[in-house]
Amino acid sequence: MKTKLYQLFSPLPLLLQYILIPFVLTAIPGAILAGLLYAVLALTGYYSKIENALDLKASSPWIMIPLFAALAGAVLSFLVGFLMYFHKYKRPVPKTNFNKNFAAVMAGKKKKQENKK
Repeated sequence: MKTKLYQLFSPLPLLLQYILIPFVLTAIPGAILAGLLYAVLALTGYYSKIENALDLKASSPWIMIPLFAALAGAVLSFLVGFLMYFHKYKRPVPKTNFNKNFAAVMAGKKKKQENKK
């Protein structure tokens, strides 16, 4: 499935690919899950009871909180994609001192784990 998504988004700039592919991969299962939940509740008759009990209106917290959560997820997806893009493609070619020191620390941990075996 990922290869089809990559082919679908391949004409887009790389930055948009890093943002849209994770968003689509989470939005499709979320929409399917919400649809299934609604279908089950509607078929069993519980949806109308829940709707009347919660008194759902456009300004209801039961509507606004999921709306803001979806907005926060979209912004977070954008930021993570943006950071991944810049980390992978826009960093300077030579590795920094932090990377060299971190690699040495990780190599030391690997040696300790191998010695324990």
